[in-house]
Amino acid sequence: MNRKSLIEREVSKLKSESKGRVYNTILSDLVMVQMAGDFDAFLESLPSEENPGSEKPFARANEIIKETRKKVTTKNLFPSIVEKTIEAQFGDKHAALRELGQNSRDAYECFEKDKPILFDVSKEDNYMVLKVRDYGSGMSLKDVVKDLLIPYNSGKEFDLTKIGEHGIGWYSIVDLAELVKVVTKPRGSEKAT
Repeated sequence: MNRKSLIEREVSKLKSESKGRVYNTILSDLVMVQMAGDFDAFLESLPSEENPGSEKPFARANEIIKETRKKVTTKNLFPSIVEKTIEAQFGDKHAALRELGQNSRDAYECFEKDKPILFDVSKEDNYMVLKVRDYGSGMSLKDVVKDLLIPYNSGKEFDLTKIGEHGIGWYSIVDLAELVKVVTKPRGSEKAT
């Protein structure tokens, strides 16, 4: 199975498991929306527990991306930014394990003494699967987009109890994985994102 069909199969499986509440987009589109000044509207368009959205919960988010594409004049700039600031920055597959561990540790509150992090490696079909699990505070969908997926954004930058602060370490995973799945559930929430 090639990379594209693997990704399509996994996205389809995720959508089925979550009753369609999976959003996938190109990272350079998120960078474009942020740099064009449409990021707040994009974040507000994402469904949340308080505002689950309609039958098509991501329709407005997709509209914002399309509208932003129409108004920007340098369409090749955003993929170039992603390539130069993220893809070219990493090269050590082991760095991804360190970064994932640090992010998992940072998910815990500073007062928590036990901070278990589980790394599990298994084989599914012809692919190796790495799962990293923590029991920290979790993230909402908006937090995932804003603080995990947008380069150089971090919800930890002024928290001295956290390891990460620059908002790019998570991207070391691009050296390790063809497909990345983030499952998170904010503390106190019943629904995973």
